[in-house]
Amino acid sequence: MAEAEELTGVTQETLSALERGQRGAYTSTLRKIADAYDITLGDLLGEELALVPAGKAEAPETPGRPAVPEPYLRVPHGPGGEAEARREVIRLLEEARDRGELDLDDTLIAFLDDAVEVRHISDAEKDPVYGSWVTFARRFSERWQRKIAEGTFDRGEYNEFIANLEDFDPILVELGLREKQERPYNPHATFGPVVEFAITRITALFNPMTRAATEKFEEDELAPLRRQRAELERLESGTRRVANG
Repeated sequence: MAEAEELTGVTQETLSALERGQRGAYTSTLRKIADAYDITLGDLLGEELALVPAGKAEAPETPGRPAVPEPYLRVPHGPGGEAEARREVIRLLEEARDRGELDLDDTLIAFLDDAVEVRHISDAEKDPVYGSWVTFARRFSERWQRKIAEGTFDRGEYNEFIANLEDFDPILVELGLREKQERPYNPHATFGPVVEFAITRITALFNPMTRAATEKFEEDELAPLRRQRAELERLESGTRRVANG
């Protein structure tokens, strides 16, 4: 599993959870895995598919649920049909991407008990409570992606990056668990869809930051970054819990 993490840039905890079907997956995460093994998204999700007709995409009915970003599409399936539904979802997503209707990096795939759903997380920015964290996560991630790519951060900015993550951790845990209670649409998810998107965007910075910082700083200066990475990996996998929560 460590070799797969190094190859894909996806944490061992996330890879294990995906293998066990314990959580949904962002399309960007699936694309990292597919690119690492030089296969398509369809191949990645369809390696062990049963040869049965795919379910037809349809709009879900969600009576009585709290407000939550509406699914972009939904492919229902019966017992044993999840794999084929995944293949259909990937086909529909790639067609939508080719038509210019959405950016795959802004989608979240949720594996429910009776369907595979895709939510266009950009719509969550309209949410008055949690949406601001989507905007924040995008801006924070994009800013540091540029700095990492250009190698323009110095020791002071590097330390600020770690300090910011230490501040975000407890806030995101609390918000994510609260949103999960308010929006229990996915029984396999640890957090609600908006906060989980924010967490994933931020944790995606760790691998490139570790590589870049290794070239700039001494080994002992990387320890805080690695500790914070371990904390957020536990957060992302759901083993962290808010104190007294």
